[in-house]
Amino acid sequence: MSPKDYSEFELADFLLDDAFVQWVKTPTPDGDVFWKNWRRQHPDREWVLEEARGLVQGLYVRRDPLPAGSFRRIQGHLDGVYAALEEPAAPSEAPGRRPSRWLGWAAAAVVALLLLAAGAWYRAGRAGGGTEYATGYGQTRTVTLPDGSRVLLNANSRLRTPARWPEGARREVWLEGEAFFTVTKQSGRPDGGTEGARFVVHTGQVDVEVLGTRFNVTNRRGQTTVTLNEGKVKLEEGNLDRAVIMQPGELVRLGGNGAALVRKKVNPVQYSAWTQNNYLFDDTPLAEIAQRIEDTYGVPVVLERPGLAERTFSATIPTKNLDVLLLALSEAFGMEIEKNEKEIVFK
Repeated sequence: MSPKDYSEFELADFLLDDAFVQWVKTPTPDGDVFWKNWRRQHPDREWVLEEARGLVQGLYVRRDPLPAGSFRRIQGHLDGVYAALEEPAAPSEAPGRRPSRWLGWAAAAVVALLLLAAGAWYRAGRAGGGTEYATGYGQTRTVTLPDGSRVLLNANSRLRTPARWPEGARREVWLEGEAFFTVTKQSGRPDGGTEGARFVVHTGQVDVEVLGTRFNVTNRRGQTTVTLNEGKVKLEEGNLDRAVIMQPGELVRLGGNGAALVRKKVNPVQYSAWTQNNYLFDDTPLAEIAQRIEDTYGVPVVLERPGLAERTFSATIPTKNLDVLLLALSEAFGMEIEKNEKEIVFK
């Protein structure tokens, strides 16, 4: 492995270092030993190494590796983004009305997007006698509930809780959008009842009941999707003949009519990767990716070319910069992408 001094490397330096990128893409025993020792010697820099490693792995599309030139262009774009972050922010001008190629957007716009995402806001007010937390487009927010359970709200989502949870009463929350729940176990009522141990997420279509578990819930466009990472959950809906009991590694999607549209085994990490600021796509259709972009960033996506909706994409991409995802898609499928004030067009 190269004797180069990596102790002062920043994220962009790692991404542009041939030896590092080659090791991530094609690990070797010597390389593994080198980086294991490097981590031990520089524990304060390990986070930079891991972030760079994750980005390189994400930009290397597993089934169809990006050409070297494409990979370089994506790395160069990331380099420009992080370099721009180090410059003082310049006053922004009002956007023009003329559509422009998204690759021509100024770095200042990228910086503004990143700062907005980092400054996720929430609104805690009285709503139906409870407390409401909300996120805007491109934002996430962690909420700790009174019982110690943790909820990570994804972008464009809203969570409402009662003003208080009386002792012995079941714990209830109401969700619009998407959230990842880590629920604490409770012992129940002093009289031995179990009602106080119940934790219920209401989505409008489905009630998701748990005791103690980790799971992801998405409630958008009249459908509720639940993915179970660990533990056990029960889904109840008025039109279902019986409750649906989920096991770890399962996904269940229910429509507004209560019919079980989908029940299948999945890799739950794929559906909760957003909690680590990543998209994990695994043979994901472009139509689904387009919907994810709209849900997260509030920008409609138009698939102009016939057959694009069914094309699939496999990669891990950071969520904090939409431009990186668009560039990876453009390079992987050899398509043009236009981005204007109203929409993103895949050509």
